[in-house]
Amino acid sequence: MPRKRALALAACLSFAANGAAQRFEEKLAVREVELVFELPNRSSPDRDDLDVVEDGLIRPVTKVGSLEDSTVRSPWTAVVWVDEALASPATVFGSTLGLAKEAAALAGLGSVEVVVADPEPEILAGATREPKRVEQVLADVAGK
Repeated sequence: MPRKRALALAACLSFAANGAAQRFEEKLAVREVELVFELPNRSSPDRDDLDVVEDGLIRPVTKVGSLEDSTVRSPWTAVVWVDEALASPATVFGSTLGLAKEAAALAGLGSVEVVVADPEPEILAGATREPKRVEQVLADVAGK
């Protein structure tokens, strides 16, 4: 192999090795929030007709439509947050038992997560659409 090609190949391999050793990592939080509201005397507003303000910042409106329109509506994720550090035992018992009885209705809306904070949050049930799983986890929390 001629010397120029060998030198070029060595330079490329050296560059590739150094480039592969560098690693960049970044976290990006992405979220979408569905807002449901009734508009008096107005059937279908456009995205430009609405402003969403969060913490003083204007957020973009991505979709506007009727709840009856399945192309607009996305499945919900219900998060049942039980804060055992702030709620009394009777409140935890009553609320989780009541929600356990409504597990099928909750799962019918979309995914359900169950989180218990005492004081640090712990996910007891990740996003699931299985009513029996939701019911069992909530009943277990009620029975503690």
